Amino acid sequence: MKSKKLFSIDRDTVIHLGENGLLEQIEEVFSKVSDLYKIINNYK
Repeated sequence: MKSKKLFSIDRDTVIHLGENGLLEQIEEVFSKVSDLYKIINNYK
């Protein structure tokens, strides 16, 4: 059984996302998620 990559991102995809301003939104979401993980880990 092959393991599938969830996100296969190539250069064209990155450029496409950048043109639509989605890349910034994705980065924002990721930073919020990582902040949440830090908060959760601090309470353990």
